[in-house]
Amino acid sequence: DLVLSNQSTIFNKYNLIKNLQTTNLFKPLIPIAVLTFNREQFLKRTLDHLFKILPFGHPIIVSQDGTEEKVWQLITQNPNYSNRIFAIRNTERQIPQGVQGNLVVYYHIARHYYFALSNIFDKFGFDQVILIEDDMEIAPDFLEYFQATLPILELDKTIWCVSAWNDQGLPQYSQDSKILRRSNFFPGLGWMLQKSLWNELKSKWPLATGFWDDWMREPEQRKGRDCIYPEIARSHTFGSIGASNGQFYDYLQKLRLNTEFVKFSSIDLSYLFHDNYHNNFISRLAKAIVVNDYHAIVTNREQTRNQDYKYYYNSIQNFADISKSLGIMTDFKAGIPRTGYDGVITLHLENNNTLFISPHSPQQNFNDPNYRKLLKK
Repeated sequence: DLVLSNQSTIFNKYNLIKNLQTTNLFKPLIPIAVLTFNREQFLKRTLDHLFKILPFGHPIIVSQDGTEEKVWQLITQNPNYSNRIFAIRNTERQIPQGVQGNLVVYYHIARHYYFALSNIFDKFGFDQVILIEDDMEIAPDFLEYFQATLPILELDKTIWCVSAWNDQGLPQYSQDSKILRRSNFFPGLGWMLQKSLWNELKSKWPLATGFWDDWMREPEQRKGRDCIYPEIARSHTFGSIGASNGQFYDYLQKLRLNTEFVKFSSIDLSYLFHDNYHNNFISRLAKAIVVNDYHAIVTNREQTRNQDYKYYYNSIQNFADISKSLGIMTDFKAGIPRTGYDGVITLHLENNNTLFISPHSPQQNFNDPNYRKLLKK
């Protein structure tokens, strides 16, 4: 049952924590882990950026996979970096027999994540961590965002991660830096998890299959839980060369990175708790005006303001066609569209209009056998 029990107790705990944060009496310690392989210059750029954004002395763990010496020298022998970070190194890089070609790198990545998380939680004893990779830059309020959402993650068992990323966050579809949302989709790319989730996942981590992020999106791992993500992203990738050979790079460069500091610890985020969020979402969706021409809404031909609209899709292919036309990500993972909540994509337009790209029933289960047949069409 995903509905929160004993909500008054949960809200009281949340308000107590929020008040402590607002008065600066309590700021949770959340280390940032940077995963790297052999891109010394990328790592240097990422660390330089982190040093500018984070308070001096904030714990930064750099985990290197492999034995590229330039990377190891940067994080252990260059005092500009070694004095501000803690370095760990994974040199055990065996992969299952028979794995060859382009697939090899994804096995290494999955095993590197296991190595890093094992050290962070099981050896160092941290309670939570933010994971980024060595080709990422962050927003000025990156740490504030995660510190303010950590109480939600701790108290709401229907949430299993917080991400800084918005897959659909093109400038024309993301207007408000204060808005946060829930998604059934696991985004990654700058995300926070707690030790309790690691304890749940580590015994079955996909060491033998790789593709750890797609594995996270499978129903057996997600268990109906959501991730929090911002309307305007708090992380951005500049990696044109990497494991995926720059897949989606041109698109990813267009995504908007937040530039203003939002003091989330002073904002009531209780709207993100499951019942509050879900009931408000369903209510808005039900009241939204059904349209037959989504381009007219996106271009705001009627010059409307503060209006909710919805456009229905009826299959994977139909969704892909709509998304391609709108210039957003088209794919589904484990039956869920990127940033989707109950199959619905939310695009915040200019003039505070919102367009919901929605299945006819927001409760539609995209993992059922009938829906799976649509994947083949």
